[in-house]
Amino acid sequence: GMETVMTEAGGNLMFQLYVRGDEAWIKDHVDQAQGLGYKAFCITVDTAMYGRRERDKMRGFVPTARRRSSEFNLQASLDWDLVARIKAHCKVPFGLKGIATAEDARLALDHGVDIIYISNHGGRQLDGSRSPFDQVKAIADAVGDKLEIILDGGVRRGTHVLKALAAGAKACSFGKAFLFSLGAGGQVGVERLLHNMQAEIRRNMILMGCKNLSELNQDKIIYRR
Repeated sequence: GMETVMTEAGGNLMFQLYVRGDEAWIKDHVDQAQGLGYKAFCITVDTAMYGRRERDKMRGFVPTARRRSSEFNLQASLDWDLVARIKAHCKVPFGLKGIATAEDARLALDHGVDIIYISNHGGRQLDGSRSPFDQVKAIADAVGDKLEIILDGGVRRGTHVLKALAAGAKACSFGKAFLFSLGAGGQVGVERLLHNMQAEIRRNMILMGCKNLSELNQDKIIYRR
């Protein structure tokens, strides 16, 4: 729950919501998150329908939370007008997770969104979709510094972070690397992961001749087709 996370973790946290209810339900979560001190609020927009996750099916995976058919209708009902209304209700920066094209990035900007996650949901929704990294440059060129761009997915090394920042992202997020480290070594495993990421970022910035992150730009990477 969001209260437990804030109590246990604290810090500069963003709350990400999967839509399981109507507009009033979403706004209620916005109010709860803001009241608890979350610094930003984000909704997931690429789960209008669940993809056929064949590896999960072969393993016999069953979600711990019960899912109702109405949830799919609620997720599919998201549109830009609702996004604008939720944004207007937010008193903290508002983000969308699941943006994958420059066109949608421009629409997000037009509707007052502050933050976008470039994400294809780990390829679990549509396994033939473009990788998030392949979209960073086009999206950064389209919206410039008017939105905070977060690259989500495929981040395993410090060099991946540097490439994303050079292409135009402001930050990176990762899930699998964190979960694998947690599963293998608990808290120590996660601390080791973060230490390795930090060391790789520092080492490779030195090798690139960059004294600070602001010196990372599109001239530092080569795009091959």
